[in-house]
Amino acid sequence: MYKNITKCRSCGSLNLLNLPTCDEQDCNGVVEMIWHVCNCGSIEYVAKFKTIQVKSSRIEFDEKSGKSKNTYAIDIKPRDLIEENHFFIWCLLDNEDRPNFLVMSVQDFKNIMGESIKGISFFKDQDRQHFSAKDFGKWKKFLNNFSILE
Repeated sequence: MYKNITKCRSCGSLNLLNLPTCDEQDCNGVVEMIWHVCNCGSIEYVAKFKTIQVKSSRIEFDEKSGKSKNTYAIDIKPRDLIEENHFFIWCLLDNEDRPNFLVMSVQDFKNIMGESIKGISFFKDQDRQHFSAKDFGKWKKFLNNFSILE
């Protein structure tokens, strides 16, 4: 499968191989999976491919007062909601520039949003989520949840 092609142009088959691609000219556009041999000599395994999207945010400040609002804001766009094996890592910098990480799958995001995701207006091609910088609100259970990537 290359770019947005979802079926074979010759026979119409939907059974296509999905490969990660690259825009660089000198690699011919395909990122190759490297096959490895186990110490026991076996090559019987399944290659897994995950995509990880990193977003970042600093604590919001009130421009009039110059004081911290003690909230974060993260923008979500429709293209961010890729279904298969796609994960978010949100790096949230606190007032002392220390990072806090929210790690979740797209499905986790949809689950936590619940029915409210149906009411999101992507008219401006984004949805902005605001939440507490002190306790992370409903997103707290994803704080430093790196084990989900294993």
